[in-house]
Formats: sequence, C-alpha cells, structure tokens
Amino acid sequence: HIRLKLDGKIGPGNLSFFYDMASKTPDGEIQMDYNYLWLSYEYIVHKSEMGSVTLKPTFRMQNGGIDNGGSYVEDYSRNKIEFTTEFKFN
Repeated sequence: HIRLKLDGKIGPGNLSFFYDMASKTPDGEIQMDYNYLWLSYEYIVHKSEMGSVTLKPTFRMQNGGIDNGGSYVEDYSRNKIEFTTEFKFN
C-alpha cells in the first residue's frame, strides 16, 4: 500500500493531489490491484465577519473494483467530477 499526498498554494487558492495504490490477495490466488487519484482546488470566494463562501472543484479517478456480483474486475474504472460549495456562518 502506497499513498502520496501533495498540498500547496497556487494562485488565490489551495491545490491538493492525492494518489493511493493498494494491492491485496484475499484468497491467496487472485491479486486485486486498486489505485485512486484525487485532485481538488479550494478557493475562498468571500470572507467576512459573518462567515465565508468556498468553492471546491474535485476530480476523482478509481481503477480496479468490484462488480455487482462481488467479483474483482481489473478493467473497472470510474471517474467523478464534483463541485462543492461551502457556506460557513460565524
């Protein structure tokens, strides 16, 4: 199991990169390999004494997975794009 995470300030916001690679052999025969990639950028749109508004677009990718029957599928791949808006009140 290997995990790599990088964070840094880029422009007015924060960029986060996360990569996770794992392998397991539950029955001693079939090796199950998984890897995940996560990339997000967090940007504060407004901040005041009353609170703040933050935008956070995120891209996530998964390779390797389990099908509906519970069997490991090496060619499984899933990509997601998310857009989170956070409102904080003081």
